[in-house]
Amino acid sequence: MNVSEGFGILLLETIKKENSIELCGVGYSSDAHHMTQPHPEGLGAQKAMQNALENSCLNINDISYINAHGTGTYANDFAELNAIKSLFTEKKPKVSSTKSITGHTLGAAGAIEAIISCMVLQKQIIPSNKGLKEIEIEGINYSIETITSKIDYVISNSFAFGRNNTSLIFGLAK
Repeated sequence: MNVSEGFGILLLETIKKENSIELCGVGYSSDAHHMTQPHPEGLGAQKAMQNALENSCLNINDISYINAHGTGTYANDFAELNAIKSLFTEKKPKVSSTKSITGHTLGAAGAIEAIISCMVLQKQIIPSNKGLKEIEIEGINYSIETITSKIDYVISNSFAFGRNNTSLIFGLAK
């Protein structure tokens, strides 16, 4: 884990403008598995993503990209990847963690990653997993290099100590 500092502000407006990004769904869960360790199967992470999908009225096949929480720690990354693998059984969205670029900004990570997720939609570019040399779990559509792709909806995951989990779904405003 590479700890860093930063801040981010995401301005939410009620009026759609040209090139607006829409917050389509929000999902929360609290699995309380352990103070600092997630459930190994990622049950809380999976529930947060499922709740966001239900809130957005989208399905798993609508998601083009997942900005993973991806702390760079074995327990957290494995649990999140297990959650993604068990939820996205059909179409596999691209997955990367932008903490490999920004570091883990702790309290600011969710805001910064939400902003990055909005930029992914605006620019239609999926960022890579910088420094990813070893695939931890098969069956995940890792983004090994930065690519241009058609991106409709993005999930941004943020999972905290005490197993407080949040997944946000962003999409291009229609």
